[in-house]
Amino acid sequence: MPEEQHEKARKYVKELADFLEKTKNYSNIVTVYDSPYIQTRKIDYNRKEIKFDLKGQYFKDKLDVYIEAKNYKKSVDLGSHYKKFVKQCFSIWVREQEQISSDPWIAWFFFIASHPFYCTKTFKELKSLDFLTEVLEEIDSNDKSKNKLQEYLSSNNEKIIETFLKNIEILYITPNYKFLMANIPAYFDELSLFTNLGGRDNNE
Repeated sequence: MPEEQHEKARKYVKELADFLEKTKNYSNIVTVYDSPYIQTRKIDYNRKEIKFDLKGQYFKDKLDVYIEAKNYKKSVDLGSHYKKFVKQCFSIWVREQEQISSDPWIAWFFFIASHPFYCTKTFKELKSLDFLTEVLEEIDSNDKSKNKLQEYLSSNNEKIIETFLKNIEILYITPNYKFLMANIPAYFDELSLFTNLGGRDNNE
């Protein structure tokens, strides 16, 4: 990444971290640009390191939140980035389920973009089993997570898939939205960011 783009990305991620903390819904936020960045990384089912842009904790359920942030002025390539994000998160999810012996591992995965994308699909469709199936069909056959979806479904472990899909969130945080959140009444402090945005259709 050219130095100018790197600095632009760093600035956006830092601003986003400040913004999320000001909503009072998230705490312990760290970014990939902090030292050390190890808190923002997870290991996937192929034992590859996946680095997220931010990590925090949602105050209501105390679950970890892993965030990928894309500051694009247009929707170009955002769809492919989102597909990659879903694939990586699923691979991490699979590995974590197989690391534990009691309660299942649960976390939130946020894809935050500054511009809408996949405008022919609703948020619900982008978090559906059909979409996950489509994403996994496109990945390399050497990826060990490729067949885990059907394995879970055929062994009556649909709950693992349902929880994963429920815990993916797509958020549009435009400059105008950040301005409104910074200036609207305090009752928004009691709402989660994804409750504010997640109910909207993707074409809004």
